[in-house]
Amino acid sequence: MLYFTVVLFVLAWVLAIWAMRTFKGVAIPEFIGALAVTVWHYAVLSKIWDKTR
Repeated sequence: MLYFTVVLFVLAWVLAIWAMRTFKGVAIPEFIGALAVTVWHYAVLSKIWDKTR
């Protein structure tokens, strides 16, 4: 889970920086960050769900 978190964070960071340089405004980078948080959240929930079964 640690490696997944680090990879997801770095990927979101790189994509957000790319989007800030490519597009005007902050909507796209903010969406990338929100999507990364959502993916991480569901990954953690999935891990917890597997432990409770």
